[in-house]
Amino acid sequence: MIRVATQQDIPAVIELSLEALSIDGYTELVPSRERTAITVQECICSAKNFSWVSEVGGVVCGALGVLVMPFMMYERNQAVIVMWYCPRSSDGLKLLREFKSWMSTKPMIRQVVYSEERKSDCRISKYLQKVGFQDCLPTHVLTR
Repeated sequence: MIRVATQQDIPAVIELSLEALSIDGYTELVPSRERTAITVQECICSAKNFSWVSEVGGVVCGALGVLVMPFMMYERNQAVIVMWYCPRSSDGLKLLREFKSWMSTKPMIRQVVYSEERKSDCRISKYLQKVGFQDCLPTHVLTR
């Protein structure tokens, strides 16, 4: 079942987020449980942001979290997908479609950004294209 995340889901979403971060571990970066918790709380508790979960048998087993923020030097806002992790692949696409539906009701959002991780499931790019994302910008990262 796909549903809006609630405050009761915060611990499960934090654990899913940390699990997702461990898959493509950057040896130079250490995931922070505290900062992950803050980000998850912001996604779930703020009315301007988006957070839905996949639930099976009463257990949260996937999530998609989005932060909406000013779009730097442009008018309107930008939505950044900060967490999208769902081992049940069919639910991952359902979460993405739910987000796209929600976003269409928010005229203040001008652009949505999602950066794929190095070891992402190869289907992710196909899912994104199915709902209208374009693979158009190279991403360059300098990690220190």
